[in-house]
Amino acid sequence: MALAEICTVTGVAPDKVSTADLVAGKDLLVEAGRRWWKADAEHNLRSAAFGLEATLFHLGVTASMSTTKRRNVRTVSRQQRWAMIPPVLASTALHYLEQMAVSLRPATIERYEVWLRQFATFLGELDPPVTSVIGITRAHIEAFKLHLRQRASTRGRPLNG
Repeated sequence: MALAEICTVTGVAPDKVSTADLVAGKDLLVEAGRRWWKADAEHNLRSAAFGLEATLFHLGVTASMSTTKRRNVRTVSRQQRWAMIPPVLASTALHYLEQMAVSLRPATIERYEVWLRQFATFLGELDPPVTSVIGITRAHIEAFKLHLRQRASTRGRPLNG
């Protein structure tokens, strides 16, 4: 399906499609999708286009791939983000993660790390005098829950549903 769509918008026959045609077609379809489709349509289209591009590359139809699929392109490393959090709070959270890693899967620990880091960053913005876990109150947690409810997920959907 993705090949037919890309060939339609670029005007290139399927057996003549190049990496540049795939990129141009994907960009045209993504732009159209932003105007007409749901928020997650862009993600779905990009995934389908990546799959098509990888398939054509591995079949030898195209000479190269325009990109590699990377979920998170970080401009600031995790260590740099933790360095912005008060040292005692960061140390406690990281020690907790080390202990949890004994019995939980790595992907779970990664999720917990993100959530703890986001919470600690939020605390620093909301109430800078809180520099350790002992200073966290119910009000801080409730404020963070409201903060999360207002944010959108990476797919543009509300986090609460």
